[in-house]
Amino acid sequence: MRAIDEIIRDLDLGNQAVDVANFDSALTFYNAVNARIAAVSTTDTHALTGDDLEKLKMLRGEVSKHISLVQELQSYAHIFSDKPKRPTSADAALNQPPHRASPQSFAKPARRPNQRVAVNTARPRVKPLKQQPKPVKQTKPPARPPRAYSVGKERREDSKRSASPASRPPLSRPAHRAGRASQPELRGNELARGRDKGSIASKVKAEATDEGPGEFRCSPDEQAMAAVIEGTMIRPDQKDSLNVKMEDIVGSKDAKRAIEQAVCYPILAPKLLGLSVTPFRGVLMFGPPGTGKTLLAKAVAAQSDATMFICSSADLTSKFRGESEKLIKLLFAMARHYAPSVIFIDEVDALISNNAGGGDSGDASRRAVSEFQTQMEGVLTPQGDKPVVLIGATNYPWNIRPAMLRRFDKRVYVPLPTVEDVENILRKKMQRAVDDRSIADIDGIDFKALAARLDGYSGSDVDVICRNVCIKPMDRAVEMFGIGKITEMVDGDGMDRSALLEQVGKVTMDDFEVVIEEVEPSVDKALLTQYEEFNNSKKSA
Repeated sequence: MRAIDEIIRDLDLGNQAVDVANFDSALTFYNAVNARIAAVSTTDTHALTGDDLEKLKMLRGEVSKHISLVQELQSYAHIFSDKPKRPTSADAALNQPPHRASPQSFAKPARRPNQRVAVNTARPRVKPLKQQPKPVKQTKPPARPPRAYSVGKERREDSKRSASPASRPPLSRPAHRAGRASQPELRGNELARGRDKGSIASKVKAEATDEGPGEFRCSPDEQAMAAVIEGTMIRPDQKDSLNVKMEDIVGSKDAKRAIEQAVCYPILAPKLLGLSVTPFRGVLMFGPPGTGKTLLAKAVAAQSDATMFICSSADLTSKFRGESEKLIKLLFAMARHYAPSVIFIDEVDALISNNAGGGDSGDASRRAVSEFQTQMEGVLTPQGDKPVVLIGATNYPWNIRPAMLRRFDKRVYVPLPTVEDVENILRKKMQRAVDDRSIADIDGIDFKALAARLDGYSGSDVDVICRNVCIKPMDRAVEMFGIGKITEMVDGDGMDRSALLEQVGKVTMDDFEVVIEEVEPSVDKALLTQYEEFNNSKKSA
């Protein structure tokens, strides 16, 4: 894939920049790698397997660690680059060794060159005592309007008077009084410039009211971390890149309804909710792996036109002290800035589990959990027509702390697909393969019998089976003609791909039987029993 090649290229360029101590360029390339990985993970899900997505997630975590390490190296480089000031000529002359002349019996003592005492020939600041006038009692000057409200010629004259020596405070005046007297004038000049040219605050306000929220601003120390969070953001005008709709998801009716209540109602129709009805702010989706929890979050974000943040635990953790809390704080701050927004955190149990404060992690994990809890309290507060909704997904809900589990006021169980759902998934996947000309035809396939055979398989398992079945006709073509002959036939003028598929045959039930024997279900029955017990005791929907 072209995107994978670009990721490898930027990663190599970042490593080369680190080798030559060009840390600014290295951070730029590493942040580009994170952004490309996020784009590939969200847009090319149909072309990637589960193992590919897991490898991309691990690579993204490693790149985030590299970014933190490069930032630390950059700070050390700035410290060592601050060289001491060079000594002045006078200091150099004083530090020179004394000039030793030839010994003479009656010679005058040698004098060190350039050892002259600097004499201040400037005009004394204070006159002699006999010339000083009698002290005059200081009176408070009459109040006058600040110079910020002066316009036109008067303002220019005021600036000239403030710059002239006559308007400066006398030298004998105490410094702290002069400082207090000059502060209102400085603020006034700044306000005057802000009225003429437009201050930054007014520009941001205009952008927020006319063209949506302005650019998120943070301190220079947090720009690298903000870039990591921004790499997980999908704006409303980019929702087509999600490439998923709620209608494309088969089954999970209860989960769909609960997610729509939590996200779509307060964003699309906030006026329908009365003052006494508080929408959900925290939604926890739990269930076996491969049941479509991430797809549900993406589909509801695309349907609600909200800003989407798709994060994982690796995006919000760091080995450096205090950076995990900053990442969590920046995530929620950016979500409030670009509200209405949806924060989706995959594998949220890694952040707020019962083991998050023990072991080798120590106080660092406890501080991160505390910061996450504080930010969740802010999200749970009603925020008008621009809410921030937090959606967490986990495969191990029993590991989450009870205090954090309570803050997810909507808990949704996403179970394995039923037999009817499996049949619909099979039909959709195979029909899409026919439309893409990956296979010739699906006539003669008994989908009901196959769905009964696949009872207990997750949606991800069914997807893997369909992909393996679609490869079977091409395997037969390679056995018949060879890979070289097939390349000539397809690329040359011999035949097109559809004609080749017609020649090698269709997908048969035997192909499904062979693949089903090779693919085992990813969820065992003991784990399903544990999910059912947790759902019966902790469910809210």
